[in-house]
Amino acid sequence: MIKNLLNGELLVVQDGDQFYIADNFVTNYSLDGNTYTGVTVNFSSSKVSNAPNSGPYAQKYFNRTFIQGVDCFHLDNDNIGIKKYVDSLWDDYGKLFGILIANQLRVGQVRAKISIPVTSKIDDNERIKLQQQYATTLYEKMMNDPIVFIPADDKAKSSYDEISSSKSATLQNQITDFWSLKKVFIGEVAGLLGIPPALVLGETANNSENLDLAIESAVIPLGNKLSEGFASILIKKSGYSVGNTLQMTGFKTINILDRADAIDKVGSSGVVKVNEVREAANLPPTEDGDRFIMTKNYEEKGKNSEDT
Repeated sequence: MIKNLLNGELLVVQDGDQFYIADNFVTNYSLDGNTYTGVTVNFSSSKVSNAPNSGPYAQKYFNRTFIQGVDCFHLDNDNIGIKKYVDSLWDDYGKLFGILIANQLRVGQVRAKISIPVTSKIDDNERIKLQQQYATTLYEKMMNDPIVFIPADDKAKSSYDEISSSKSATLQNQITDFWSLKKVFIGEVAGLLGIPPALVLGETANNSENLDLAIESAVIPLGNKLSEGFASILIKKSGYSVGNTLQMTGFKTINILDRADAIDKVGSSGVVKVNEVREAANLPPTEDGDRFIMTKNYEEKGKNSEDT
């Protein structure tokens, strides 16, 4: 669902007790509520595990109309300019990558002057034509071949003189620029999605703070969007008006052994219920968990403990 939403839009349809992500559909816009027809779901082993009739070309076509908020929900990616921005950003960085690659290809390239005695005479027009052909061929050779021969001045004898590249040492250092440029591009895109670049690049050994920030600014908002969509189908307006809600949890795995002291303190204080503590620790609720437990000797100011 997240992949479809980031790519532009998401349509989830309900068929009985099953939910499907639509791969193809037709949107019928209306002031009374949009409807969706021609809904097709593609089943494959890479997308749906244990899907019915799963295979590379298995499909399910719904010959019915789905109504927004009744038996389906449709979400649009609010940031409609992100794809255009990323594409334009990649065009700019792609040019820089091309320059670095071209420079790196010339590192260590062997260039040599070669002289071959020529006795024939050519006119000016023919000489200009040959010079143009020579310039084109030389450019292609220098960009692609590891060894390039360059004709030298006319000499009486054949000769070969190898030329060392004086800029090889400087160009070799540019190999580190590939990673630097890649980091800048990844940082730009990660920032657009609200993800700390250090979390993607793995620059620090302890990324817990970056992970918390990514969950808070990127993951939870997307999860809330999906929760609202499912709530519109499962709870509807009548259920929401009487206090029924749908919440998505489990965004981060918590090691309860590492948080044992905190769980004990908040659970035994009598401030929150047992199931509320279990929810914060990403544990499922229990049947008798909607109750308060207080094991500490708290007492109200000005009263004896026997009275409280």
